Amino acid sequence: MGLLAQERAVDSKSYLFDGSGGMRDQLEQAILNELEKKKYPLKTKLANVKSGGVIFGTKEQCVVIDCGGNTRIVIANTTVGTYLYVQIYLLIPFSSINGASLANEPINDIFKRQQRDAVFAAAVDSVECAFSELGLKAINRGYRQQ
Repeated sequence: MGLLAQERAVDSKSYLFDGSGGMRDQLEQAILNELEKKKYPLKTKLANVKSGGVIFGTKEQCVVIDCGGNTRIVIANTTVGTYLYVQIYLLIPFSSINGASLANEPINDIFKRQQRDAVFAAAVDSVECAFSELGLKAINRGYRQQ
């Protein structure tokens, strides 16, 4: 993406697990294995993802799914003491010119939106299957940002 291009989250789900704080690496590998096992058709990898501004942003290792057209799903997880917090983000590109946002995808393109939502739903299912594989039991279930 160009210098003025940014991303925004159009959907997300989060999960919190107690007693699983040390399982970050195992979870990332289990998610990758689950996506491969289900023949998920998109390119999936572990990558350092930059969040925030160009200068002051932070980087974290995440599972990243490339959905094409600079749209991607990012699965991030953070350890907080004995807790493991997992967030799944659906990110789409948008451009900013003089503070005005210009969406790269027409809002009324329902078929692109349907495809994007289907890819996100399949990723969420695979992540939840990875939770089961590792015996993780959420103490909250799928908070969703719209």
